[in-house]
Amino acid sequence: MWKSVFKELKTREQIFNKKFNGGLPEEYLAVVKNKLSETNFTINIEMYSELLKEINGLDFNGYVLYGYALKTEDALFPQRIYDIFEMNAVWHENEWQKDYFFIGESNLSWYVYDNISEIFYELDMPSGDIIEEFEDLDSLLTIFFRAAVVL
Repeated sequence: MWKSVFKELKTREQIFNKKFNGGLPEEYLAVVKNKLSETNFTINIEMYSELLKEINGLDFNGYVLYGYALKTEDALFPQRIYDIFEMNAVWHENEWQKDYFFIGESNLSWYVYDNISEIFYELDMPSGDIIEEFEDLDSLLTIFFRAAVVL
């Protein structure tokens, strides 16, 4: 479902000549999968890889979706990429946040995977209170992209 909402966002923004990041090339997807498998997070790597195949990071209307930052300039990625591993290292400096795998954020929320309960959440920023619970990454991303479109 998130793919259709993202497609709608892209189509709408092309009118204004807005360019979004392309998908992550296959050789880098393998790197991300490797790095994720070395963590203690149980997020479905294949499901997350599907997202990266479509779009490697997003910074739009106050909504930031983390991606994998390559250390080279690349025409595939016109937007800044907030590296998912670097951002998680930052958020994990707070002890209570270490159970969460941070996927993205908005001005008011974090979008996370809770490694303990194995549930996706939208959390209030900065209190960390649960705003909404999602059964899977698809549901979380659908709400994320819809909210970005509405603004």
